Amino acid sequence: MLCIVICFVAGEGYVVGVGIRDVFDEVLRARVAYVVSPWIQEPYASKLLKMVMEGRAMVVTSRGEDNAFYNFLDKLRNTAGIKYGLLLLIIGMTGLLTILFNGIFISGSTILYLIFLLAFIAPGLALILWARMSAKELLRKNPWLANIRLSPPLGEDGFIHIKLYIADGRAWVGSANMTVSAWKHNIEVLVPIDLETARRIFEEAWSMARPLT
Repeated sequence: MLCIVICFVAGEGYVVGVGIRDVFDEVLRARVAYVVSPWIQEPYASKLLKMVMEGRAMVVTSRGEDNAFYNFLDKLRNTAGIKYGLLLLIIGMTGLLTILFNGIFISGSTILYLIFLLAFIAPGLALILWARMSAKELLRKNPWLANIRLSPPLGEDGFIHIKLYIADGRAWVGSANMTVSAWKHNIEVLVPIDLETARRIFEEAWSMARPLT
């Protein structure tokens, strides 16, 4: 488990407010960037994704409907197939268990078993298998996706809550997600840190995050 304590005295260097926006802009202008941010919103999400596609950025982020960066990936990965497949499996298994627990062993029960198996369970399994194969094919055709990893879900052990930004030879760590709210509405801070420490933090976060599948 990554545990890093950063101590600093408020003085020159740390940024708040619009200074945080300047950090985000510097990241997006960088030749090479490394980002750890659980939430990445527009106008930053699409620009950062373009950098990843160009081989200029590596990103650790999180799942979530309110994460615009993840939503772009979600559309690419066709996770709907897995969701619908799981739904069909749940419906089919619920029907089978209902039949068993209610002791429906009359002659028509065999037909009911087959209906639930063919109409729900088998298609559900097929959808999940197809979605998994599609995800692997997507990774094969788009190798840049290997430069993105996802934190374990919020609420699970190991959720990556770090906010880290490396732009070429400069680095910052702090509380600000890559969102407009971070510099426009919230009270956040980003503190400059040395590049070696920043890289170590990123490598730790990267090792704990999960590859896209």
